Amino acid sequence: MLPVTNVFPKLLTDKLTVKYGEKVGVENISIKFFDSKVTALIGPSGCGKSTYLRSLNRMNDFIPNVKITGKVLFSGQDIYDSSIDPALLRRHIGMVFQKPNPFPKTIFENIAWGPKRAKFAKTEIPQLIEDSLRQAALWDEVKDRLHTSALGLSGGQQQRLCIARAIAMRPSVLLMDEPCSALDPIATSRIEDLIQTLKEKYTIVIVTHNMQQAARVSDITAFFLNGKLVESGETKQIFTLPKEIETENYLTGKFG
Repeated sequence: MLPVTNVFPKLLTDKLTVKYGEKVGVENISIKFFDSKVTALIGPSGCGKSTYLRSLNRMNDFIPNVKITGKVLFSGQDIYDSSIDPALLRRHIGMVFQKPNPFPKTIFENIAWGPKRAKFAKTEIPQLIEDSLRQAALWDEVKDRLHTSALGLSGGQQQRLCIARAIAMRPSVLLMDEPCSALDPIATSRIEDLIQTLKEKYTIVIVTHNMQQAARVSDITAFFLNGKLVESGETKQIFTLPKEIETENYLTGKFG
């Protein structure tokens, strides 16, 4: 088991370094993530944001020759300890990817798939599906078509379905890797509104290239550059009075 406790903060990294062979993805990163807060990871392409995000629930395990040093602590436990089951870990730390990736199944089956594999009680799955879709602000749009293909949904609906699918596993943390990059402005607005609602129940970490989006949705912002953390702090402070010249130059468009 991987018991979830009320350790504060819920998730943190301590001097985390990720290498692909000899190539450094991120180096010596220490960040704390708190309950009911949205943390945005920003920085130019290739700076290590997604590498870092994937390290938070061991998605990098699937990449050959990856080497990880330092610590990632969830509820006070090192998630890279040999005693931790990565599949069980990902039930507690869910992930939503850049492009919507619904299974070629019905809406109902998309959400039921994870709980069934995790051996949730069959009797609770219908209510779990409704609750997850409600939390993802999708229930009213799909309640009469649960047994139709999820591939018939719009792009924005598919992304909210993927969020509902992650929520159905009852996680504590939601990781989002540019969840709006493939969506139109209206769908993006729906997802941003949803993030504000979800943060009441979850610790949320979001990678975004959109500076306006980071300013709108996050409480804390961390700026990455060349695989290193330049600075992190409250979003208002980062955007209005950054401490480092590299941060100011990025936010003002001098590079990126």
